[in-house]
Amino acid sequence: MGSLRAAAEAALMLSISARGSAAEAVSYYLHLKDERGRQDEYYSSEGAGQWFGAGAEALGIAGEITPEAFALAAAGRSPDGENLVQGAGDKHRAGWDLTLSAPKSVSVLWGIADASRQTEIQAAHGQAVERALQHIEQEFTLARRGKGGVEREQAKLLWSVFQHGTSREQDPQLHSHAFLHNLAQRADGTWGGIDPRELYQWKLALGATYRAGLASSMRELGYKIEADGDSFRVSGVPHEVCRQFSKRREQIEAALAEAGQSSAKSSELAALGTRQAKSRDLNLDELHARWQDEASALHFSADQALEVETKDDLGPMPAPEELLRRATEHDAVIEDRHIWQAVAVAAQHRGMGLDAIRTHVEDVLASDACMRLVHPETGDVRYTTRELYRQERQIISAAQERAEEDHHAVPAALVDQALEQFSTEKGFALSAEQQTAVRHVTQRDGAVQVIVGDAGTGKSTAMLAARMAWESAGQRVIGCAISGKAAAGLQEGSGIESRTIASLLITLEPTTDPQTGEVRAPRDALSSTDVLVIDEAGMVDSRTMHRLMEHVNAACCRVVMAGDHKQLQSVGAGGVFRHLAERDSARITEIHRQREGWARDAVREFSRGDAAEAIGRFLDRDLVHVADDQQTAITQAVDRWAAHAAEVGASEALLMASTNAEVAALNTAARARMQAEHRLCNEIEIQVHDRQGRSAGKLAVAEGDRLLAKKNDRATSLKNGDLMTVERIEYTPSGVQVIARLDRTAELVRFDPAEYSQLRHGYAVTTHAAQGATVDRAVALAGGSMTSRESTYVQMSRMRETAEIIATRQQLRDAAEQIGPTEKMLELAATVVAEQATDLPPECADSFSECRAWLNDHARNELGGVEVDRLAELKDLIEAMGASRQKETTLDYQIAVDREAEQHAEAPTHAAEPVQPEPHQAHEHHMTMEME
Repeated sequence: MGSLRAAAEAALMLSISARGSAAEAVSYYLHLKDERGRQDEYYSSEGAGQWFGAGAEALGIAGEITPEAFALAAAGRSPDGENLVQGAGDKHRAGWDLTLSAPKSVSVLWGIADASRQTEIQAAHGQAVERALQHIEQEFTLARRGKGGVEREQAKLLWSVFQHGTSREQDPQLHSHAFLHNLAQRADGTWGGIDPRELYQWKLALGATYRAGLASSMRELGYKIEADGDSFRVSGVPHEVCRQFSKRREQIEAALAEAGQSSAKSSELAALGTRQAKSRDLNLDELHARWQDEASALHFSADQALEVETKDDLGPMPAPEELLRRATEHDAVIEDRHIWQAVAVAAQHRGMGLDAIRTHVEDVLASDACMRLVHPETGDVRYTTRELYRQERQIISAAQERAEEDHHAVPAALVDQALEQFSTEKGFALSAEQQTAVRHVTQRDGAVQVIVGDAGTGKSTAMLAARMAWESAGQRVIGCAISGKAAAGLQEGSGIESRTIASLLITLEPTTDPQTGEVRAPRDALSSTDVLVIDEAGMVDSRTMHRLMEHVNAACCRVVMAGDHKQLQSVGAGGVFRHLAERDSARITEIHRQREGWARDAVREFSRGDAAEAIGRFLDRDLVHVADDQQTAITQAVDRWAAHAAEVGASEALLMASTNAEVAALNTAARARMQAEHRLCNEIEIQVHDRQGRSAGKLAVAEGDRLLAKKNDRATSLKNGDLMTVERIEYTPSGVQVIARLDRTAELVRFDPAEYSQLRHGYAVTTHAAQGATVDRAVALAGGSMTSRESTYVQMSRMRETAEIIATRQQLRDAAEQIGPTEKMLELAATVVAEQATDLPPECADSFSECRAWLNDHARNELGGVEVDRLAELKDLIEAMGASRQKETTLDYQIAVDREAEQHAEAPTHAAEPVQPEPHQAHEHHMTMEME
């Protein structure tokens, strides 16, 4: 559970929440109703806040915040009531709450220390918060100006900062609410609104920056620190003491535990879903005494943390090459915020502050490993590693160099025979599109062939006929996929013996004995008569694809990539499948999975990003539901899943969510329902582990339970991602045996949970785990900012019959905060402006939620082909569903060449593109935090 704890803690060290209109923000400040509408005297319970920022100085306000002054600022007015911005008043968008929280070990020390030491720790936290806020003001371009507010500039910002010391469970938790008012004084002295999207984009980097500042100050106070995931902890505070004061953390971990892994977004959503109202009338002196008593019961005092002896030297900072590798772990093309985050995480573990972070960021940008790129159309500047740049181009250039190879081509007569054999054995013929795809990958010259098939179009079925053709020509066919479940699906659908890419690479590459150091030869090798089929190729990251293609090209074998780049993207950096597909591919678009025409039309619309039209079809059938809060949404989702499972069986009813935290909450609710209905019996408790063998806690397993396998296992034939229903639990002389029926094959599998323990409850799964699945009915819990065209397309294309969408109003608001208005919205707004002779507020140009609110007040028209009234509260979700989050690659960019770089140019390896110089050093000498 340690990794879950660290992830949950790091995720909550900086959260960002919009506070709506001025009236809503004032209500929050004075009465603090939380996301569920419950009364929560929060800010006022622990004292008044303090004004901060150059904007406060410009307004002549300082010191403690009064409710009256806060209300004026929230409304966009000066202290004397003057309107500072257009649209000032109760409906003015008030601002955003940035909550910065200290690591639990720091909070515990603060909570149990004497008054003097408590003041020092509190000051260290306050200074770290102020440095982070100053950093935002000095480096970010948040202020809007110009027509439509499209221009950005740095400005003087106004903050209301409230420092608190308790969690909602009255545990010590040192944190600050930094409320950024939607007011910015620009260089010419005028005031304007703020575009918050840069804050959301930089959230993880800002959180790491705050923690680095705090870690540096804690070291100056005499405490030793150590790494704790992406966060840090004070070495002298025992874990059990932190656990004692982590009732809030335990709630979040409970929501994450069943998922077996976590992420920043998962932890944040778990925090929202488990939040309780904070107690009122807090007596901090009484709490301080209580905390000291609880620590004493564990034989711990604050002074002991100063006396600890442990190695405090974590060594030098990682080299720029290593920091850049960490920054590009998940994205091939990054912004400087990714570099800043990687550097800040490493710096906090060494007690380095803001200036040191800035220096190391500059070093990374100036290193030989870093390449500066520019988008050919937008001019946006990005960064990548020299290694990734070359790898992605080598994949493309090798495919072009081998485009004329003809020794893999299967004679047309053999392909005809294979198609006839398929029809005879299966009792039906492939569609015209499928037959064309089969001929494309078997008869054509060229070593690399691509099939792009929309969801549910029968790619694996087509590959069965292709296998018959290849084998009739004497070629060996090997299949692989990024996941075990996808590989199993390819094998079952096409008859091609398949394995994971990781497993295949192990057999193709030399291995080293960890005990003796002996290097062993590869167990297998590809040949020129082999055909390698890569399924779900769109989910293969560039580094893995390059590694695999090196073996393919060295052996001169053929590779066939099948997938759909419109579905979920790779977890790792990049993904060149899209570029290969755009150059030359066979496409299968005729959908066979959905049984009714409206469903097929909706899936096509989701794939194109036409979410409004698709959602309209689901609304017509009462398949879209909006809940007041997350818990209600979870209950509704489980209710709908249970109803479907009762009608079509659990294996044909799929419950999905975007994040592990949401899946864990759904699993908990679904299992509780099963218990309440007495559908579980003969329960046992087992120790479960993650795929690396680390403990992941205890899991209750009973007959009737739904389980999810999390690791490939040859002994049981279980694949990572397999779902199953427990039919029996048997007690044998050798131990407990679980007998479960697999959804994938409908066969029974038997295993000893002491030997196979990579298990979770499987009532719900993530969208990633659901890709490739086919069921009669599906239920999807919409996931706020995690929602995208790609995830929605996967969720809504799993079903044969129906799919339902459950969302919360808070998730809809979260989605709206991070997206701009659609073109149709802006076109409608322009029409209204012309007809009504009114002005469009600048914030409407870049804020979906602001433009939506303005249109609701001024227009009674249609948006996206669906009436505005009908979809009033769904418009932000619809926009998120239509917004693509397709990963970029270095192939989407060109090298940004400056004069210095031109002197050290070298030829690129991408043969298809015009020759461009590759700089020896591509970097900027000016502002480290350059905003694009």
